[in-house]
Amino acid sequence: MNVLCCCQCCVVLEAVVCLRANITLEKSFQLGPLNGAGATTEVRGLAYLHGRIYILQAASRSIRVYRMEDKGWETEEITSADFDRPQDIAACSSRQVLYILDQSCIWQVKKNGDISQYVRLSQVCATMSITKKHVLIVSSKGVRKYIYSAFLSPRCLSFVYR
Repeated sequence: MNVLCCCQCCVVLEAVVCLRANITLEKSFQLGPLNGAGATTEVRGLAYLHGRIYILQAASRSIRVYRMEDKGWETEEITSADFDRPQDIAACSSRQVLYILDQSCIWQVKKNGDISQYVRLSQVCATMSITKKHVLIVSSKGVRKYIYSAFLSPRCLSFVYR
């Protein structure tokens, strides 16, 4: 293996790349314009869950859902009158839930399509990340980490100021 760096991490990364060299493109599609607009808008978030691709585009109050059918890609939308200005989207495969970060809260979309408010936010946040046990959100003031709760509202474990 040729490694131009002296650290062990490069060797591991190169080995992973070599092992993954046989990856092929399975299916692809092009994003269309939103709501009859002329140009395709920037992608704000992307998630994959239940064999579907969820895409959040800028200036949209809905989530586009793409799923592969026999005749090609079928599209549908997740919309809610309660969505204010969605910022990001993430999926948790262990909980089988999609999360949408909005300006004032995080929405939870269950497999059956039910949309509910997961947690209310006290400030606008830019992005989020999902782990098996936590939801992390980032604002201009820092990072908040919420722990899942089956029966109660999620608990905020920490808030880190910059």
